[in-house]
Amino acid sequence: MPKETFFNLPEEKRQLIEKTAITEFAANGYDKASINTIVNYSGIAKGSFYQYFADKKDLFMHILLSVIAQEKIKYLSPIMRNPGEHNFFDLIKELFISGLKFASENPELEKIGAWIINNTTHPVYEELMSEAGDYSLNFYEIMVKDAMARGEFREGIDVKYISHIFPTLISGTMDYCLKNSKDDNQIGLSGISDEILEKVDLVIEFLKNGIGHK
Repeated sequence: MPKETFFNLPEEKRQLIEKTAITEFAANGYDKASINTIVNYSGIAKGSFYQYFADKKDLFMHILLSVIAQEKIKYLSPIMRNPGEHNFFDLIKELFISGLKFASENPELEKIGAWIINNTTHPVYEELMSEAGDYSLNFYEIMVKDAMARGEFREGIDVKYISHIFPTLISGTMDYCLKNSKDDNQIGLSGISDEILEKVDLVIEFLKNGIGHK
């Protein structure tokens, strides 16, 4: 993560470096992203870059774990802010919808996220999972356990397995919806189209029939 010298910079300068890095990583992925391009468009010397970050990976992890994570918080709905008060399947639907809105309204951040999903054997992915993976799995595991306690799941569900596959299921569904909506403006500032919501509902029904209590 960034060195203290980065946080000592004026906020405007920090944001410029972050924005330039996001554009570069979104356009070229991690491996092909250029530190030279980032420092040139940020208006800083290359030597200064290494006063702020250990290396390119350090900056990339900062974008993933700080910038993107903080932006995603803005998309949390009232239901997601109080998960214990709602049905599990309603929560999953809200995760789908908020994720679709985030990806649609932040295309560069969505591209960085897509790079991560498509490069699960990359060392950077492995480090990211060691940093944030446990939190993600714990989040879903808590949701699953709470749902089981409320009698929303059938008996015999493997909690750890179900918790593990949810992130992949959600990201895969969102990726499909985004790829099949870009030409039709089905996701945007005005909301999400009925056609996309039907696809989300289809996944929810699939989950209910597979793991829900009958």
